[in-house]
Amino acid sequence: VTLTDVLVDGQTDADGINITAGTGNVTLNNADVIGGGNGDGINVSTTTGIVNLNGVDVDGQDGGNGINVTTTTGNINLNDTDVSNQQDGKTANLSSQSGNINVTNNSDFEGDNTSQGFFASTTTGSITITGTSSNRIEFTDAEGPGTGTNYNGATLSAPNTTLSYVSANDSDGNGILINATTS
Repeated sequence: VTLTDVLVDGQTDADGINITAGTGNVTLNNADVIGGGNGDGINVSTTTGIVNLNGVDVDGQDGGNGINVTTTTGNINLNDTDVSNQQDGKTANLSSQSGNINVTNNSDFEGDNTSQGFFASTTTGSITITGTSSNRIEFTDAEGPGTGTNYNGATLSAPNTTLSYVSANDSDGNGILINATTS
């Protein structure tokens, strides 16, 4: 499945973009999801396929995750992917049992003071988040709705995690929490 130059604006009670691809690859190029509610901005599920999000923007999603990607053995690659003004859900929720998770090239994940932050998890793969000195990968504004509910800017679980040029700001939990799990 390949989607290029797609705009979804103002969906309610459903996902902005929802793709299920049993064994195929999924690529989204220049996809924008704006102002949705009660669903994920982008939801992708595949068993063995690779998921590539390039130039993807999700803005103002409320009541679901900005980006939700689940694979069994496929890699997840986010390149120049931005989530902004995320309310209630996670800015991104990325999960693979054995694939690698890569976030690169000026990607930003920003909540709206009620976001649950960025989550990435792989049981036997690796997580690599790489920005540059002039364009860091940013995790911002993960904050719980009240006293006692705290969220991390980014929560990462993998046997191997590598971060370069990453910033975490204005979260009420940890800026970045890494669980170095082993299989």
